[in-house]
Amino acid sequence: MVRLLLIFAVVLITGCKSTPGDAPKKVTTESVSALFNHRAFMPQNIPSESSLFTLPDSEKQKLHQHFQRMKNKNSSKDEFGH
Repeated sequence: MVRLLLIFAVVLITGCKSTPGDAPKKVTTESVSALFNHRAFMPQNIPSESSLFTLPDSEKQKLHQHFQRMKNKNSSKDEFGH
């Protein structure tokens, strides 16, 4: 068993040494300032916090109607969200 593993290891190592390798590819690097001057890093307008968390009137109406329906149904609090 040990001889078999030893022969297998020798064959693998011999195969690796006899295989021609590819020449390493030359890596081109860009300057750091060129990478950070991309348009994606330009300042963007950000909506105000109040406008982010404000529902449109149509959604407010739907939400109000849903809660009124649940209230009229005499639902328990655990059913209220469904």
